[in-house]
Order: sequence, then C-alpha cells, then structure tokens
Amino acid sequence: MMASLVIYAVAGQAITYQPAVWTTVLSGVGDGLAQTGLYGMSSTLPARYTTATMIGNGVSGVVVTVLRIATKEAFDPGLEGLLASTRMYFSIATVFVVFCIICVVTIECVPIVNYFRKRNLY
Repeated sequence: MMASLVIYAVAGQAITYQPAVWTTVLSGVGDGLAQTGLYGMSSTLPARYTTATMIGNGVSGVVVTVLRIATKEAFDPGLEGLLASTRMYFSIATVFVVFCIICVVTIECVPIVNYFRKRNLY
C-alpha cells in the first residue's frame, strides 16, 4: 500500500489513486500464487523440506526489509533520493527474482526431487 502512495505522490495528476492501488492488488495476488505454488512443490517432499520452505519464507522477509533500509539510507532524504533508492531497490529485487526463478527450475531437475515426486503420484 505504501508503494501505491509513493506512486500517487510522485505522479500527481498524471495518475489517479485507483491504478496505483490496483498495482498493489496485482502484486499481492502474484505473491499469493507464488507462495501457494512453492508450498505445493515442497509438499511432495519430506516434511523437513516444507519446514525449510517456511524458514526461507521468513528469512526472505528479513532480507527484503534490510535491503529496503539499506537502499533508503544510501541516498538523500528528499524526493529525488527516494526515487533513486526505489529504483535501486527494485533493480536489486529484480536480480533476486531472476535468481530465484533459476533456482526453482534447477531444483525441478534434481534427482532426489524427481524421486519423491514419482513416489507421491496417485
């Protein structure tokens, strides 16, 4: 929701509040789908892997928070600094997302994962 307010404040009359909120809603829906898929993938594996998925989810929240604090502190507190820190944050976040997608695709090819998936077929 905070991102919507920043978008609205920066764009002013060029954008209405509603598209900014819809951007946040779409982001939440995407997050929900991604988490559901990730837990669905780990549910076919032994319980320790589901636990590792939950721990990883919590750690990712801490990493995102620390990343945002670090990028916000790296620039001046004015509007230009806020925009620059936001660009930097989303650039780094994009690299992390691409890295995570590569990791998920790689994990699908690991033999132990394939073994448990075939074993759990109904």
